[in-house]
Amino acid sequence: MSRELQYPGKYEIDFLQIQSSTGDSVDLRKSAIEINLFENIFSNALSGSIIFADTNDIVTNFPIIGQEFVNMKIRFPSDEDISIDMIFSVYKVGFKREVSKGGNLIELSLVTPETVRNNRVRVSKSYTDTIDRIVSSVLQDKIYINTTKNRYIEKTQGIRRIVSPNYHPYDLIKTLSTEAKSHISGNPFFLFFETTEGLHFRSL
Repeated sequence: MSRELQYPGKYEIDFLQIQSSTGDSVDLRKSAIEINLFENIFSNALSGSIIFADTNDIVTNFPIIGQEFVNMKIRFPSDEDISIDMIFSVYKVGFKREVSKGGNLIELSLVTPETVRNNRVRVSKSYTDTIDRIVSSVLQDKIYINTTKNRYIEKTQGIRRIVSPNYHPYDLIKTLSTEAKSHISGNPFFLFFETTEGLHFRSL
């Protein structure tokens, strides 16, 4: 029997857990009401939110202080076996709304861990290489972004000599995107963005 998507937004949650910096965790599969993920080719980061029903006041008791991780695996029922398996960082509690005695609706705002790390580190280094290799180096370097995600980096023309004057890694990559030219087509319009599939540095 074919397993097809019958309507927009249909999905199955295989795993959904919030984990604190101390290692404590709470399963949110049964309490999750809404999950939103936002992709934008003009944004460096994949972001999202979760709305869930809270009857145990985990915001206070867990507690949620903005250093938690949300691990999720979402499967879309189809013959193509499409799924999203990702980790997000919680950066704020969007809202807390009482809906019944002892029960609240909680929204957690999410962003990828690479984005959080980007805001904490800076690049002070000189490079002499092609732009695509510089971008790849910044993303993989353990001192900077240190990502293990899939990277889709288009090959660029020419060798560049640059000095990063204490830029955040994503600011440096954004600057490089204005100078890059595609090795294949010569297209000078590059974008740096993130999707559920990974990080992209590509020409239009």
